[in-house]
Amino acid sequence: MTAPASALAALRSMFVDVFGCTSMRPMTDLEVFVFGDGSKVGVYTLSPNDALAPAQHERAGTWIEIRVDDPDGTGARLEGIGARRLGTADREHAYYQVPGGQVLRLAVSPRS
Repeated sequence: MTAPASALAALRSMFVDVFGCTSMRPMTDLEVFVFGDGSKVGVYTLSPNDALAPAQHERAGTWIEIRVDDPDGTGARLEGIGARRLGTADREHAYYQVPGGQVLRLAVSPRS
């Protein structure tokens, strides 16, 4: 995903503090967040002129699904860091626009 450089600290906090990811920086403009199951999300930082605006992310950006054990609790934590819950026609899942403008959909983790 891409984000303006000004949103990176908030995104880092979200991935590390809310989702429990570890972080690595293989390049100066890329930070990779690793979830407990080994899946990864990379965030490329861009200048404000090159980054999509939040409305562009909501309308035409790639939306990312993240599976969590407690969608309601995770959603509350996202709202606590400034994410905005979006109203959608999908009543089974919660969607949040997070710092930087990206849209996340929370889904229940499958039980193993």
